[in-house]
Amino acid sequence: MAKDSVKWVLGSIVKIIQAKKHIKNHPYEVAVKGNNNNVVIINGEGNNLEFPHELVPLLRTKKLDSELHKIAKPLAQGRIDSVELRSGDLTESIEASISVGEREYFSVEEVATIITKESTLDGFLESINKETRRGTFHLRNGRGIPYHYKGENPTSFFLDFGYAGLVRVSCMASFDSDLQPIKLDIFSVDKLQRPMLYEPLDED
Repeated sequence: MAKDSVKWVLGSIVKIIQAKKHIKNHPYEVAVKGNNNNVVIINGEGNNLEFPHELVPLLRTKKLDSELHKIAKPLAQGRIDSVELRSGDLTESIEASISVGEREYFSVEEVATIITKESTLDGFLESINKETRRGTFHLRNGRGIPYHYKGENPTSFFLDFGYAGLVRVSCMASFDSDLQPIKLDIFSVDKLQRPMLYEPLDED
C-alpha cells in the first residue's frame, strides 16, 4: 500500500513536469475533449497535452512550483546539463527530464498581468494551429507572443496567415508589469505591406 502511494506521488510529479514543459511559463487553458471526456492542456501555441483530470488542481494552484524550481535551479551549461526523475520499475515506469534550455519553464517568478485592453499591434503571423486557431505573433522586434484568433471569419484569417508581409492586428491584449504584451485575442488583421508584383516594362 505504501509502495503504491509513493509511486502515485512520484508519477504525479512527473506529470506536472511534463505539463510545465508543455506550457513553457505562458498562459494556458484546460479543456475536455472527445467522447471519453479526456482532459487536455492547450498551451499558447495551440498544442494539446493529455493530462490526468485529478492533477489539474495541483497544476493550477502551483503547489509544486517552488520544489520544482529548486530541482531546476542548479542546471547550468557545461556543469549540470539536465536532471531526470523516474518512477516505477522494470515492467512499468514513467519518467521526465529537465534540460538547461527548459530551466526557465520552472521559474517561480510569475508574469503579473496588470491590464487587459483593446489594442492594435504590428508584426508578423508566424504560426497557426487551424483546429484551435492559436499560434505565435511576432512583433517587429522579433518577440513572440501567443495568440488566439477570436474573430468571426476564420477562413479569411487563414488566408491572412498566408501573407508574408507586415500586418496590424486588432486584439484584446494582456500586458505584464513591464507593459509588454504577453497574450493576444485577435479579432481582425490588416495587411500593411502589399506584395511586390512583377510589372513588365513598356515596349517601344
